[in-house]
Amino acid sequence: MDFEGNVQSLLEMGIARDVAEQALRECNGDVEAALNYIFNTPNEIDNDAMAGQQMGSVPVGTQGIFDDSAFKIQENNPPQSQSYSEQQLVQENLPDNTFRSDSDTNSDSDSSSSLEQSQYTSIDDLIPQQFKNTMDYPTVVIPAPAVPNHIYYCALFALFISIHLPHYFVKADHDDMPLLFSPDWFNDIDREPEDEPLLVLRDQLHKLIAVQNSNDHSARAFVTSKMFDVDLQSVIQSNEPMLTNPNYFHLYQILPSFIKTIANLSYTEKNLFISSAIQGGEEASSSKESLLSLFHFLPEEYESNLYKMFNVLLYPDDDHDIGEDEDEVSENSLKELAPVMTIIFNEAENIDENAPVTNGVEVPLKFYPQLYTKKCKDQLISHVLSKRKDGRKELKQILKDIGNLKSYQGKDILSFINSSLDYLTKDKDDSGIAEELHKLKDELTAKKTEKMNSYKQISEKMHTEWNIQNPELKIVETATKLGLIDEPYFLNLAVVSPFFYFVRNRKDEWYEVRFNPFNTAEDKISVGKCDGPGEVIQHVKNSTTVPNSTPLMFVYSKDSYMADDTEMQELLSQNKTLLDFFKQDQIYLQNFENARGEGDIRI
Repeated sequence: MDFEGNVQSLLEMGIARDVAEQALRECNGDVEAALNYIFNTPNEIDNDAMAGQQMGSVPVGTQGIFDDSAFKIQENNPPQSQSYSEQQLVQENLPDNTFRSDSDTNSDSDSSSSLEQSQYTSIDDLIPQQFKNTMDYPTVVIPAPAVPNHIYYCALFALFISIHLPHYFVKADHDDMPLLFSPDWFNDIDREPEDEPLLVLRDQLHKLIAVQNSNDHSARAFVTSKMFDVDLQSVIQSNEPMLTNPNYFHLYQILPSFIKTIANLSYTEKNLFISSAIQGGEEASSSKESLLSLFHFLPEEYESNLYKMFNVLLYPDDDHDIGEDEDEVSENSLKELAPVMTIIFNEAENIDENAPVTNGVEVPLKFYPQLYTKKCKDQLISHVLSKRKDGRKELKQILKDIGNLKSYQGKDILSFINSSLDYLTKDKDDSGIAEELHKLKDELTAKKTEKMNSYKQISEKMHTEWNIQNPELKIVETATKLGLIDEPYFLNLAVVSPFFYFVRNRKDEWYEVRFNPFNTAEDKISVGKCDGPGEVIQHVKNSTTVPNSTPLMFVYSKDSYMADDTEMQELLSQNKTLLDFFKQDQIYLQNFENARGEGDIRI
């Protein structure tokens, strides 16, 4: 059939002409391939291509799935030549806490690390900016000169804790030694030479919590990553002896050590950050469990949304051919989910200026990792995948049936009938043949309509209740009704680059933080309230259209674990150590401000 005839076939299914023509051009005129293209790439073409049908998002090429080493618990000292799956899950029990692809193994060279140190040389010109412009804005974290960026990312993780999880790290009846105060505490580490690094880190975190959560808002605008630097590097090297020089390693190798350290500082909840995953069948002897502190993805593993990236990790991708080990792959599942989930988008090993530009990754504000647990996969997802598989077979058969109803031996049946009717109208004595042909024409039209309606109904299910690439359209609702999802994970921190990030407060307000070391002193730090969460999503999407030279970091958590303002006010009012430190800092800021002859600061 010619191109226009194929277009007409798609038009009869309710597809707009421009959409049909574009799809056919993409698929070299193949109707079946064009239909699959339309129904699998609705956002790329047109969300209204099918009347009354809600479409999913654009699929991107699928990467490989876990090999035999996936989720494997490794020895404490694996050989350095050992390589892991290309789809990485960071494991708590690995020396570098990660699965690595072959391309990741050369991490010890200068060229492999993009965690460059901050380029500005002095914090002194930022001193006038240490006062907030708006008192209820959060106290933020900025990079410090000569401090590696991986320390800065850890400090940003501490910022997330200070806003959302402080109640797990302080007690009302705190009886520790007073927190040491000095005028430059926000850009230094107050410690004695004999102090234990872990205890110093705890004190630094408490200081940040004190100014972040005071009943009277702190006037301090920022702290720097330097307040965590020396002791954090000491703890990292103590926890991970293989990381002899952390400056030459990647964030996904460094951050787990910090997360593990922070988890040990929690007073009430030891499993805030550590999830688990399982590989294997029903038999306990055949299953293998691993601990996870974060997930990370290479730039070449970007997809159009975060769910599709996780699908490659934990589902067989039913939109592509699956190899012989499909059953084995489908056994990869999450087991126990921690209330906090951290995701890293790795920096590129080498920046290619000619790399293709994509549409970027859509990172959701609400994420449902429960969909990847074994319980959910057994009770819902395996059923959905089966339905999708059957649905695709039905769609293929329907297309074949429609083709058979349209043409025979390469000739259009309706055209032949219409030509015959035109001829018979000239013959007054057609012996009822014209009537029979009219009946045949009506029957063909009715069967085609029936087939096309069936196609639309199945397609709609493929893109709503069976859509694993956009589960928020229907699968999340179904999983919630079945009791497989309790609550969503909310995005609370989105680090786009070392100099640009977004942070959400406990009132669901988003703040944009920018730091430009090359601006004038008054403009180096910019903190502003976002117009809405959509601004965050769009910035992330724009920042993932090409590989990045520095990592991106996203921290999700359940709101039910988040600190309550009333609870925190009561907690801090009874914590003399933190209260005294906050007052000392406010007095210092007040005196500094008075010396400049400006405003009052509440104490």
